[in-house]
Amino acid sequence: MTQTLLLGDTSWSPPIRVRTTFPCRVEYEQAHPGTECQVMDSDLRERLARIRQQCEAALARLSEDILQREAAAPTNAAKIASKLVLTIQQDVRQGHRAKAVDALYDELDQQLIRRQFESASVIMSAIIQNELPLFILVSALTVTLPWRSNLDASRAELVNHVRTRAISEGGPAKAEAVLRGLT
Repeated sequence: MTQTLLLGDTSWSPPIRVRTTFPCRVEYEQAHPGTECQVMDSDLRERLARIRQQCEAALARLSEDILQREAAAPTNAAKIASKLVLTIQQDVRQGHRAKAVDALYDELDQQLIRRQFESASVIMSAIIQNELPLFILVSALTVTLPWRSNLDASRAELVNHVRTRAISEGGPAKAEAVLRGLT
């Protein structure tokens, strides 16, 4: 097998390249003690090239999987939002206001902590579309307040919806009082 030898101290001078067979390495090291002799196998480059191609192919597959999961995320977010809205509606009908608020806080907070801002936006849109009570809408504004810069459009839509609902339920003074500190 033919190999490339790198002879000499490569830290301060360029190495000497010699095409030879393996036994030469042992002879060189015996003749020049204290010098470095590294074997560069020509097959090694081919193997490294194959490994690199395999890694690039694996990376491409992983990237594809990630893109597919991200594309599926809105579907999952819609399912989460739908289930949450049903839970909230049921709790409100049964008079369990605190339980409804807890369900909203738990789910929205979980999405925000995981930085799933699209999912949080889908939940806020579902809350708006399903005409949930004003206290639920205000609770959504409260839990999303620390994340408002990440939820610009969807949170702004929720603020406008809360303002409109508060005005219709109690006039501009109620809207101002409800939104104080939440915008």
